[in-house]
Amino acid sequence: MNHPSVLPIYISDDVTDEAAFQALRGTGVCICVRGENDTRMTWADYTVKTLPKSVLFYQC
Repeated sequence: MNHPSVLPIYISDDVTDEAAFQALRGTGVCICVRGENDTRMTWADYTVKTLPKSVLFYQC
């Protein structure tokens, strides 16, 4: 994905998506959703505990 008008946004709560976070590093925005006691390392750019319902609406 090397197009100037495209910004991939990847949101996931699954450890199996770490490869996608790593692949998009520097070219998109990756958000890892994790529970309160989840302290695992992640390639995601940001981590959150929960997502607003408005964001959940757009997940496919």
